[in-house]
Amino acid sequence: MNMDKIERYIKLLSKNVYLSPKELDDFQDEIRNHLLDTVKELQQQGKSVEDSINIALDRFGAEKFINTELRKVVQFQNKLKNSMLKVSGLFLAISLLFLTFYQFLEQKNSTDFDKMQLQYHNQIEKRIVAEETINIEEIKTFFSQNKRILRSVHLVKTDSLAQTTEYVYPSNTTKEQLNQQPYISYPIQMGDRSTKWDVKIALESKVLFSQAPNVVFILSVICFVTYWILYGLWNIMNAYRMGRLNTMWVLLFFTLNIFAYLLFKLEEKFKMRGLKVAA
Repeated sequence: MNMDKIERYIKLLSKNVYLSPKELDDFQDEIRNHLLDTVKELQQQGKSVEDSINIALDRFGAEKFINTELRKVVQFQNKLKNSMLKVSGLFLAISLLFLTFYQFLEQKNSTDFDKMQLQYHNQIEKRIVAEETINIEEIKTFFSQNKRILRSVHLVKTDSLAQTTEYVYPSNTTKEQLNQQPYISYPIQMGDRSTKWDVKIALESKVLFSQAPNVVFILSVICFVTYWILYGLWNIMNAYRMGRLNTMWVLLFFTLNIFAYLLFKLEEKFKMRGLKVAA
């Protein structure tokens, strides 16, 4: 294919087009892709390479038709694309920041929970009197004072004779119901080892844990989805400008995102290499 003739034509059209270097490159790429697609279609119709190029150039028009309005359209499209790309990158950066902050808050929640668990365990152990018995009434009072953070409590005593339930909160909670939810077990072994107490506590996580991580995670997801959509639209505009947009690329841009962009550029590279070989 006589690529030189097409390149000379593109340079001629670009002579009086006053754009920035980046905009000028985009402008030339748009013309080049449009002409190459037209040449390819004409060749498929049975026309020779030379005839296809001449017809494509005639259809595109002479230099005088590249007027101010066309330059304005090109500038607007480029500014819109560049703005969309920058905004999508900004949303991606914000999403990553939110995700990092979310992980920090989750770790803080976990650390706070460990501290609370140790403190709670120590408080329960203090309820064991010097004679190595458990004052049930004192335990009941302690749990009653902490109902705000308790979902359920099961205080079980095991000795050589049997296993008995000494205290349950709420009163209608069964052992099976308690076992169906995450709980903290505080086994307490007496000195003679004939008696063992097991305090099983299910805590109210909504009260104990800050809900900030959930909010931050949702914001991170929203920002990432916004980035994904904007970047997909940017790719679509880019493919449309190059005359290569079709349903397959639309689906790929919105599903594979940046990987679809890399695939698109790879196909473009092979396409240009094939045209140079044919020339």
